[in-house]
Amino acid sequence: MSEHIFQISGLPRSGTAWIAMVLSLSPDVTCYHEALMHGDPETLLRNAPTKYAGDCSTYGFMPKRVIADAKKVLIFRSPFECFVSAETAFKRKIDVATQNALVRHREQFFFDNDHGIFAVEFHELFTAEIVNRILEYCCPGATIDPIKLQLALSMNIQRSNPAETFCEDVCAKHREAIWG
Repeated sequence: MSEHIFQISGLPRSGTAWIAMVLSLSPDVTCYHEALMHGDPETLLRNAPTKYAGDCSTYGFMPKRVIADAKKVLIFRSPFECFVSAETAFKRKIDVATQNALVRHREQFFFDNDHGIFAVEFHELFTAEIVNRILEYCCPGATIDPIKLQLALSMNIQRSNPAETFCEDVCAKHREAIWG
């Protein structure tokens, strides 16, 4: 297994964009979110300018996108939560056949790689301990400045204080500040 390449996958809205941003805080790591959007992910990762390169995506567990020698992390979030969140964020319904296919591919990916995969529960993803464990698994010896990591963790207000994010008083205050 190459120590330089890793893939972090999960269903839509499972935290792959967030973990890509956080891991990129290390100077030794280049981490893409949805690398397929930039070309061939494997070529992109192998040509990255840093010691470690990863793709954090919602398709990394699909059979044609698995990189055989990559270290693998799978984020588990309830399919129901993922699809409700995705439909809310994207304002479009994800058909049941697509949902079922994604879940089936995720489960097959996990079972095919059960001894060579680091599994993370979604609710654990937003802690310094888990971020550092993922970093050590994917990028041995790489570090993230603890202050930068704590800032990133606190900036994710939807996770750290969801009531404040969506309560009517805060929404009204933001509407006032933005639109006058």
